[in-house]
Amino acid sequence: MPCITSDYPFNCLNDEQKLVSTAHYEFCNKKYAACQQALSLLMVHKPGDFKVFHNKAVVDLYAAGHKNIDVFSKALCNLCNQFQIKISEDEPPNEIELCVLYYNYGIVYYYLKQHDSALNIINKVFTLIQPMEESLAHKVCLLLLELNIQCGQIDSALSHISFIENQFVYTSYNTNMVKLEKDDKQGVSDDAATDQFKLKLLHYRATCNLLNKSYEACQKDLETIYSLGSQVFTTILLKAKLSLLRLRYKAALDTLIVLQEDIKSFSQLGEARTLVYFNNIAVIYHYLQKPSLCLFFMSKAFSVYRSAVEKYQRQSSGVKECRPSLFEPEVLPKLMYNKGIALLYTGRACQAFDCLTEAVQGMHKSPLAWLRLAESCIMFYKSGNEEAFNFLAKRKELVTGLVGVGSAKKIVLNNKLYQDTMYNTEPQSYAVPVPNLEFAMICARNALALVSSKSDKLRHAILSVLSYINLTLGNPVMAYKYSNMLYEETSATPMYKYLSRLYLAEALVMLDRIQEAVEVLNPVHYKDCDPTGEVLHTSWAPKTTITAQATLYYNLAVVLAIQGDIHRASELLKHVWVSKGQKGEVPIHVIALALYIELVLGRIDITRTIIKQNCPHVFPSSVK
Repeated sequence: MPCITSDYPFNCLNDEQKLVSTAHYEFCNKKYAACQQALSLLMVHKPGDFKVFHNKAVVDLYAAGHKNIDVFSKALCNLCNQFQIKISEDEPPNEIELCVLYYNYGIVYYYLKQHDSALNIINKVFTLIQPMEESLAHKVCLLLLELNIQCGQIDSALSHISFIENQFVYTSYNTNMVKLEKDDKQGVSDDAATDQFKLKLLHYRATCNLLNKSYEACQKDLETIYSLGSQVFTTILLKAKLSLLRLRYKAALDTLIVLQEDIKSFSQLGEARTLVYFNNIAVIYHYLQKPSLCLFFMSKAFSVYRSAVEKYQRQSSGVKECRPSLFEPEVLPKLMYNKGIALLYTGRACQAFDCLTEAVQGMHKSPLAWLRLAESCIMFYKSGNEEAFNFLAKRKELVTGLVGVGSAKKIVLNNKLYQDTMYNTEPQSYAVPVPNLEFAMICARNALALVSSKSDKLRHAILSVLSYINLTLGNPVMAYKYSNMLYEETSATPMYKYLSRLYLAEALVMLDRIQEAVEVLNPVHYKDCDPTGEVLHTSWAPKTTITAQATLYYNLAVVLAIQGDIHRASELLKHVWVSKGQKGEVPIHVIALALYIELVLGRIDITRTIIKQNCPHVFPSSVK
């Protein structure tokens, strides 16, 4: 909050002293109109007093409910011009009395999101912290820590906290400390104000330790805050985030849900905090693998935002707040992104696409946002592949029917048993946001261009998506490029190693590089690429080690069959058939390949037997 100057000189006339006392009293009691009136009279009596004009500007801001901070900024600028004061970001104030002006300029820059400029000014004021009036010193310290965090200078913030604690406050904590959120109330005692300051320092230290991934130190700070009975909304959020980062999702949920247990207090949180609460609950349910609950709470968060927007738009333009926290530019894109992810995980690809399309407009530098948008397009094209691994059910579609009679009877096989290609030769603009694979390609390329070299797993995910899209669209050259890049990533997880082999081998086959595909699918590598530990909670198969290896063996059998090594392909297929077990969790492609191999080998009777065993419903009981 902007700060006023309180130390007026007392060598003035009695009426001026009364006006000073009145102005101070009315300000402390939040009667800003009366305070403005007293200050206006003082400006007449003391036209050359900088402090009077400065305090009038501050009180005007308070009287307007901290709205239109641009007006406050202009008032400060006019004040500096009137009294010939030069605010420098390079040098500290030349008088201690100007520190409050510098501080207020820092506040203006902070609210305008010009954090670097604000930090430069506050760093200069901080050099004069010791001779400064205590309440102002506390405000400068806290603003400095906030700006350190906003600018990503976490180590500097921790260093400043240690310095402040050693120089200005005792580091022991009084069990009778007041609540953190009482800090803006006027008239608290000096001891209470000091206790509030200590608690805020402790909260900032916990925040910094969390950002530095010093989880044990953060836990210790939070335990101290909770032992003092001084936990508030921000503290509860911090504790929940710590549990979330430590993968203790249930603990994070239990921590947050406390806020809603007291209905009266929850209803008084305000729109911004209510939105944060629902959003964070949704995030936790996402990590708990409960996508429907995640979507439910994200919808509630979005409803709070939409209601706040409508309420804000109904206000007259003259009383609108300047940059309310709920309407910061990054809030809506993040909400849309989270809602898009919730929709994606509940299988609503088209709705997810709409949300994520809007989200990337405000998150266009986020490779993850572009990747998720690409994934929504892929899901719209194909929601899952588990159907192909449901062998017992899918095999019934092997035969489309019988034609002819007697010795001329023919079995008609299904040539579209499983198809995963989408070639399109028609010219069209793929830059238009449409949930198709062509637009997904653009999104995935954007993600690859933006991803950091340090973000290995994200990069691997992007490469796998690009490989899949190019294979599906029939572009083997680019599919080879991306799948080979993924194949050469030594730090890839087993799932991405697995996908890289499948995609690279398929691309090589399409490029007629058959022997290279055989080498990629060599069974000696199978133990290093077991994806099952990473896909347990997804709609994609395979989900067991046996099924995963059977898929690789099948792909190798296909390549060998193409190469002409029919007998070796047949032996591999027998291995797959034996390993499938009673549940039959192997790709339906296996039976189609088996039929092809038996026909090539001229074993017509075996072919007919395979068909009858798997599709008995097609044949009358009299047919043998």
